[in-house]
Amino acid sequence: MSTHCPILPSFFLIFLSFFCYTSYNAYAYTFTVTNNCPYTIWPGTLSGAGTPQLSTTGFQLDSGQSVRIPSVPAGWSGRIWGRTGCSFDAAGDGLCQTGDCGGKLACNGNGATPPASLFEITFGVGNLQDFYDVSFVDGYNLPLVAAPRGVYGACNATGCAYDLNMVFKKACPRAYSYAYDDASSTFTCKALDYLIIFCPNSQSQRANRTNGGFTPPSNDDGTEGKVQIVSNSSNLPFPFPILILLLLVNLFF
Repeated sequence: MSTHCPILPSFFLIFLSFFCYTSYNAYAYTFTVTNNCPYTIWPGTLSGAGTPQLSTTGFQLDSGQSVRIPSVPAGWSGRIWGRTGCSFDAAGDGLCQTGDCGGKLACNGNGATPPASLFEITFGVGNLQDFYDVSFVDGYNLPLVAAPRGVYGACNATGCAYDLNMVFKKACPRAYSYAYDDASSTFTCKALDYLIIFCPNSQSQRANRTNGGFTPPSNDDGTEGKVQIVSNSSNLPFPFPILILLLLVNLFF
């Protein structure tokens, strides 16, 4: 008569749980920056005190393009914004009409000159959650939405898709529009990738330009951008709590 022996499967599940858990905690996070505006923008990045600069601190992003910023370490904090109306020479020296960072293509530790729409985030370490927001405290220059891809289910997207010259809480209640506006505008999540979309509502962007709203840079190419999704949830690690549940089922049943 055979007997049920859960020892080997149990050890296997323990090993698998440990492997997935440690892999998750060591995982490098990413930002996916998308330009859905009908003209070129120049995103910039700035790291918070005590965290390293990202692999890029400023770059050109044409209409309809997406760029992934890889290898963002756990615990990193900082901000990402878009610059408009920029002109740079071969050495990367120049000037932007909005969001300028010291007259350089690569911001290299320089923040955005107001007004600038900001995406701000602090990544949690281990199982601690991330804190993120879209802020108009330093002014507004571009519509901006941030959408995390959560590890443990869905997380809230935040930002403002409307093209505004002045930001009011009534118009954009989920955007961070004044100092200490945390209650309705700061969100938490545990995600491996954050999709950061400039001009998410391109039809509204074009209509407002026609009606005398936000004026784009003079090098507007007139094309309609499309968001390009460059990663999906299939590359997320197996959630640790599910592995523990499987282990308990194997031991007792």
